[in-house]
Amino acid sequence: MAAGRCRPGDDTDRLLAVAADQLLIDGREGPAVVAGYPWFGEWSRDTMTSYEGLVLEIGRAGQGRLLLQRAAASLSEGMLANTTDFGVAEFNTADATLWFLHAVDQHVAVTGDLDLAASLLDALAEAIEYHMTGTRHGIRSTPAVLGIEFMRGRAELKFRSYAAAASQAARTAWICSGAG
Repeated sequence: MAAGRCRPGDDTDRLLAVAADQLLIDGREGPAVVAGYPWFGEWSRDTMTSYEGLVLEIGRAGQGRLLLQRAAASLSEGMLANTTDFGVAEFNTADATLWFLHAVDQHVAVTGDLDLAASLLDALAEAIEYHMTGTRHGIRSTPAVLGIEFMRGRAELKFRSYAAAASQAARTAWICSGAG
């Protein structure tokens, strides 16, 4: 329980951690964010936009790692499955994948988990490629918006969500591809 990790005298942190405990749960397939419970189950956009606060800020990097790995496994044609609440994966969110890239970047920046970054490299590169050429719904971006440069033996990926790109410089995560 995250509430136990707070400083004893910090009531605000403790209340926020208790609230996070109600949203980040151990689901059937691993950690899950259920922002609309009981009306809705897990939705990737809700999960990725809240990732930093629900996972990284309260010390749940281990659960976060599993959550990111599971999300990467749901990628199809460059898009995260938005939900499976209705029995089949629905790929109907324009920006959840970009928030996913941002969540992976923040996870690696905070934890230094380069093993996670390396294990997700192929999935991330494929998602980025689809966003540069067009996803199943014609969603496209540019390398400048995604902040991408590929280099020999390594991929330098600067992940930027649309919200963060306007307000701060992108963080850079060096992801070893094993070739260098």
